[in-house]
Amino acid sequence: MATVYSSDVSSSRRVFEEVPLHCAVKVRIITEKVLVVRPYVDLLAVIDESLSRHVGGICVHAQITSSTSATELGKCHLNRHDDQKISCVVRIPVPFSWFPTDQNKTSVLSVSYTVSEKCDQNFHDLPQHLIEINSRISKQNIDWLANATDTSVTLRSTSSQSFSQNSMQTLFLHVKSWANETKQMEIRLWVDSRMSIETVYPTSSNWTIRVSSASRPFFYTSLVCKPKDGMSGFDDNIVAILIKMVSSTDAIKDDVVLHWHVIFGPKSPDPPPDDHKVATKFSVIADEVAAVVIVPKRKELMNLAVISGLQVTSSLRIFTVSIGSKAEDVTSQSHCISSDANIIKVSPTCSSVYLDGSESNGSSDAQVYAHFLRYTTAFSFRVWYPKLPLKIWTSSSTLSTIKNWKVGFWRDLPLGGGVKRSRAARQFACVNRFQHGHVKVLASLWIEDQKTGDQLYLSSHKSILFDVTNIVHNTLQISNRTVANVKFHEGRAVIIGENMGLAKLVVRNAKKSLDLVTENISVRNEEVTTTGLSARPICDTNFRILPILFSPAFFKIEIYHSKTLTKLYQQCSIFASVSYSDATWEPLNDLDSSYFEMSAHSDNERALAVSHHASKVHVIAIDEHWPLPSVEIALQSSSQCASTINGASPASLAVTVLNVPIKINNSGQSIIDLDPSSTTIEPSESLPSVPMHIFLLTVFGLVLLFIFISCIRRSAAFKGYEQLVVPFFSRLSSSSGTHSRQEETNEWVWLSQPQAPSSTISSGYSGNKSTAERQSSNGDDPSRTSISYHGSEISVFIAPSQANVVVNQTSRHPRYTLVDSNSDHNLARIVPKEERWTTGGHDQFHTWTWKHRSGGRMEAPIRESIA
Repeated sequence: MATVYSSDVSSSRRVFEEVPLHCAVKVRIITEKVLVVRPYVDLLAVIDESLSRHVGGICVHAQITSSTSATELGKCHLNRHDDQKISCVVRIPVPFSWFPTDQNKTSVLSVSYTVSEKCDQNFHDLPQHLIEINSRISKQNIDWLANATDTSVTLRSTSSQSFSQNSMQTLFLHVKSWANETKQMEIRLWVDSRMSIETVYPTSSNWTIRVSSASRPFFYTSLVCKPKDGMSGFDDNIVAILIKMVSSTDAIKDDVVLHWHVIFGPKSPDPPPDDHKVATKFSVIADEVAAVVIVPKRKELMNLAVISGLQVTSSLRIFTVSIGSKAEDVTSQSHCISSDANIIKVSPTCSSVYLDGSESNGSSDAQVYAHFLRYTTAFSFRVWYPKLPLKIWTSSSTLSTIKNWKVGFWRDLPLGGGVKRSRAARQFACVNRFQHGHVKVLASLWIEDQKTGDQLYLSSHKSILFDVTNIVHNTLQISNRTVANVKFHEGRAVIIGENMGLAKLVVRNAKKSLDLVTENISVRNEEVTTTGLSARPICDTNFRILPILFSPAFFKIEIYHSKTLTKLYQQCSIFASVSYSDATWEPLNDLDSSYFEMSAHSDNERALAVSHHASKVHVIAIDEHWPLPSVEIALQSSSQCASTINGASPASLAVTVLNVPIKINNSGQSIIDLDPSSTTIEPSESLPSVPMHIFLLTVFGLVLLFIFISCIRRSAAFKGYEQLVVPFFSRLSSSSGTHSRQEETNEWVWLSQPQAPSSTISSGYSGNKSTAERQSSNGDDPSRTSISYHGSEISVFIAPSQANVVVNQTSRHPRYTLVDSNSDHNLARIVPKEERWTTGGHDQFHTWTWKHRSGGRMEAPIRESIA
């Protein structure tokens, strides 16, 4: 589990619920069957670097549980920043008491594991993986330790047993007695310095074993074995010894020698005890491969390539685990093949498994084989396949025209007289637009057993379908694009009517040249009218992801929208939908912004400000003393076709009034302390506390500085250089907030701009009468003309100065174009001089461009300003 914080703003402390980290680590249980000669369970853990970037260290904590509920634990740590900790092996020894006493019987144990930042997670309600254990020993190797007249002691191990670094092996002491009364004995063991005794366990209930270690300088382990009183005849193992070869950087290849001293009878000098001494040797080999493991990124695959046309790929890695519990990535040295290419495919280099859409069915046991040197392993994938045919849902299969809702388009004019032209003539026209329809493609993923006929559905029921509309983005087509077209907007598919006629929606598999589903669409000329406009404010959004009981593959997403302004200068977005007389509706967000315009007006601008541009409407809280202001929102046709409605100013297609409540929270409660299901309210921001006298002195100093700069600019040698006015108070207030989420503040820069007279503009645009008249009406008084440019950083107003405007009624010259710029420091660019002119013997080095006109008269300077 990990705690994740949102990264949208630095001041946000929005804490999401702890999410599991099992996706960031792939854990494979290597041991399939536990043998008594190697009594341990190995687990391989590999970190997925692409999914573990939000956490540092990760702990993999494993637990094994016996049939009697006894438990043993093991753990290892991973860290994506340490190359040595990208993978690890968890080795948990299995106690000898868990093994059945009868070699012909088997028992089971369960394995569970957790992945978390700390090794403190509980193991309840976790999946249990069952593993078989047995105490059978095959191909035993026998070494004689003692052979008395009526009793013999042997050491039993696996054939050709050897040791390597960190390896663990089990040795058994076997006693065979045919005397009337079995004697007590002591077995002393000296081990190599590279070895350590991990466990000594009595395997027979007829013997009592007492283990002790001798003190310096003997360094041996003593096993005093005492049989039951009066026991006669015995032939079985009495002790199991688990020995481990410790890890060492300096590997010694010499054989491991174990020295044994067996003493029969009690310790007494008279008569001397019957003792036997012997040494046994075991070879030391390099650490060798114990298992080859396939570690896939996903165990289950959904074959969406059939319906999307895009290949589905999942990465794959091959690891080896040695006898000494070391993991190594051998992907580049391995070779992989698939058991059935019609179900799943794998790259020969073992880099990935993939589905390209040419598959014919799914399977619950799709095998992939990996080969490394002389070792071979397999992994079983579950592949879900879409059930064909798919299903298409449409909001309306018939699209009609909307009365009085005009949209503009360019219409080709017919060419007459048989004259060939290089470019066809086109004319702008307005017509009633067609309705839009919503489309959803639905699919069910299933697995059908070809042998038994059993069916398994991913959604747990065949009637529950998945919305795959966004997945079929490349395969959803329409047969006749002159009639209708399909547009995707924010993952949703929309049918757009173009002309009257019939068309078909088709989802087509290009690999198989197969139509997965079809649906008829009709576009007709019957008119519908707009019947209403609905709107809702969304000021904040919270969501929670909750698991569904008994469905571990599914989650429930709860979304909460706040419709209340909870702090000053908070902004809310308005989402609107329009309904029609045929009982259909359309969200305006899915429509092209050029199709319509929205106008919004607040009934109380002191409490609620409205900002709207084309199809986007936002409201901002200004004052909290009016708790329930309202906004009137009107829907109109696009401005390009506004004059075509009855030849007058356009009427609104639909109007609605929306109430936006304002409830300012001044408690300052932290968002972390709130209930996660409630609406998120962030603490209100305020200006930092500044002493009043310092604030007044600062304001007074800024005013004096402003007046001083203004006087200097007015007395400058050149004329016509406008004043650059920056609102210091607005800049001061916008930068005074310390939090990252600040109120939006517009900074205005005023620049004066010479404006050509109306006659000049009219002559420059004589080819377009309407445009010329509009420009001429706006340029009657050049001293009062103001042009606003809205940029991404600041808003710039260019206001002309009366002294710098030259109106020449006799000569006409083209108007200089304003060039838009995003630079916030390059506010002016001077038109370069074409020639160098002098008047009165003095060079003109001012920032003006002087033009020489007919008659020797000098033309007034014209300056070009850039916003």
